[in-house]
Amino acid sequence: MDFASSNALKRYYRLRAAARTETKLGYLGRSNEAYLTDMKWVVAHSDVLVAAWDGLPPVDVGGTGDAVNQAILRHRAWVHLNVIDQSVSFHSLDILGNGLDRKSL
Repeated sequence: MDFASSNALKRYYRLRAAARTETKLGYLGRSNEAYLTDMKWVVAHSDVLVAAWDGLPPVDVGGTGDAVNQAILRHRAWVHLNVIDQSVSFHSLDILGNGLDRKSL
């Protein structure tokens, strides 16, 4: 299940209705493969990835950990909203792939 409550689902529909555009990928149902494809698409089309994440390795494919891994592989900047200790950190790679991390808050 993608939404923990009916309120979360309602909020999703409100956000979806407010979006300027919507991109639908070619999957008819939920699957790990669909989630992984979606995460790769999001990272490929983002300048900065914002990840609300516990920092743990992925359990299944297509989760937040995979999105972060894709951002790192693609040398995309990303912001980690750590849901465990409620910290925020910014991560970026220079052109040579060297980490330029900065912790804040």
